[in-house]
Amino acid sequence: MNSNNIYMIIGREIYTYDKRTKCYEKFKYEDIDFIYFKNKKLNIILEGEEIYNLKLNLPRMNNISLKKNIEKEVNLLFKKDDILFDYEVIKSSDKNLITSIKCINTDKYEIIDRYFAGCKSLRIIPIQEVLTKYIKNKAKVKEGIVIALIKEHLYFIILKYGDIVFCILNKDADEKNTNNLCEESLNIITKSLEHLSLSIENNMYLINLNLDKKHTNDFNIKRFNIKTEELFYVN
Repeated sequence: MNSNNIYMIIGREIYTYDKRTKCYEKFKYEDIDFIYFKNKKLNIILEGEEIYNLKLNLPRMNNISLKKNIEKEVNLLFKKDDILFDYEVIKSSDKNLITSIKCINTDKYEIIDRYFAGCKSLRIIPIQEVLTKYIKNKAKVKEGIVIALIKEHLYFIILKYGDIVFCILNKDADEKNTNNLCEESLNIITKSLEHLSLSIENNMYLINLNLDKKHTNDFNIKRFNIKTEELFYVN
């Protein structure tokens, strides 16, 4: 990603990376150059949002109809019309398509629409995807559990075949309560793996935190420390 065209939404505020000062700073509405945006492809990193993974079995159809049908199904599921989603076809036959869908039910939609609706192309990227790419670049990760503490948010990510198959988000976390939150979330992850009939390698990737040995004894551990501004450089 080009760091000149990346913005991060944290809470209700937007940040951009300033290469001159080498740090990210708050982005103000009055700073917007709408003519500049109109001709640009922009990337928005969403921080503090949950990812929901779905699978849909649909009749075979063209790409335009497929997107419309997936959007309809997602909106019905969440009972609202502004759900962000991405999808891929993971299996196809002469009659059917099996799709894997990632959804984000966010209250930041109005911010995105207000600031960025006029740009040429807009890509919404949950921070979980950015963290996963960061680790995959560093350690060639294919599967395992990623646990990351970014600001006050604690993310749990299950990777299988290099892709996110399940996520948990705990808000208002800090270094004092991470072990308790980890114990609860690891129990949920274990049950989710059983429910999904998935097995993964015993790899655990820790970002910006340390855990008690009782949580890590059964895993091969790799630790990373990430500054927020580094996420603007992940490719």
